[in-house]
Amino acid sequence: MRFSLNSSSDMRRRRSTALCAAAVAAFCLLPAAQAGASESWGATGSPAEFPDGRRYCMMWYGTGKVMPFMNITVLSDSQYVNIAAAGLSSITTSTTGSLTIKSWTVPLSEISEPVTRGSSTFVSAPLTDEALSALLQGLVFGSNSEMSVEIGPVSLTFPLPHTGGDAAMLMECRRSL
Repeated sequence: MRFSLNSSSDMRRRRSTALCAAAVAAFCLLPAAQAGASESWGATGSPAEFPDGRRYCMMWYGTGKVMPFMNITVLSDSQYVNIAAAGLSSITTSTTGSLTIKSWTVPLSEISEPVTRGSSTFVSAPLTDEALSALLQGLVFGSNSEMSVEIGPVSLTFPLPHTGGDAAMLMECRRSL
């Protein structure tokens, strides 16, 4: 399939790739206390700012030091899931995927081209309002289980110990954007 430079799908992919790069930077901006923490979930309680001034809310897994890690980034006009893991460098923009928590499945499409920083490869996928709502419900009601992530040939699992509080914090932060 061919995309013109002016197609809305192509524009969303380029925006998704740009946000993926911003999300990489956001991992670097996590509080210093997180840098020494074990791999776990966290969330911003109030909006933070990217270096370019855009405000965002985020829920993340990991410190960014050990792969895989991921975040859910919410801006005033869009939301994305960003994932870093081994094997993602072969992902193409036609690759699809899903996030599954118990009975909640969120399809991922329009996955960005991989962005590599050091030894980490990141991809990003936009989330509709409905997909974000389903994902947050899964994180609230799926606490003490696992989230399965499938992106093309890559399969990942993230533990969900007590993620309900972090999901609620992200929802509250989102209302402040």
